[in-house]
Amino acid sequence: MKNYLQRKFDIQHFAEGGDDKNFNQAELDEIVKNRLAAEKKKFNGEIETIKSAHEEEITKLNDQINQLNDQVGEHDSSEKALKKLQKEKDEALSKLDEYVQKEQTAEWHSKLKESGVKEERYEAFTKLFGDEERNDDNLAKFAEQYPEWIAKSDDGDTPPPIGAGLGNASEPSATDPFIQALNS
Repeated sequence: MKNYLQRKFDIQHFAEGGDDKNFNQAELDEIVKNRLAAEKKKFNGEIETIKSAHEEEITKLNDQINQLNDQVGEHDSSEKALKKLQKEKDEALSKLDEYVQKEQTAEWHSKLKESGVKEERYEAFTKLFGDEERNDDNLAKFAEQYPEWIAKSDDGDTPPPIGAGLGNASEPSATDPFIQALNS
């Protein structure tokens, strides 16, 4: 067997390259600064590479976003225009309904006049009869029940009121539902 000499040595001495160089703070700061700048340059280069690889896709997506924003704007203005038109339609329908009501009331008053109803009772007859109830039969029934509401003609040219001569000579009482409805 061979005899080997044992030697002691400092392993750290080999790990550091064998130089026993000491650095001052300014030298250390400069080394760190240079290494950070190199890493930052490397990182920015990687970002630019990735960005340029996806630039076409990013442009395409930005165009889609712009189109969607335009569509939303068009939708909002269309919705405003639609609301304005709906309001105008509602106003026109309301005016038409008002006109139709006035026309129907005028026709009803004309029919009441022809039937000999006293003018001061037109509104009462109008309130008592709904649109569907305004017909000759109902008018004749109420004229028969309330003959005092019918104007008496002094000349022979005017026809007798509806229900005249049908034997209804009784006066209406205060408990009559028709009179109660008029007084409410």
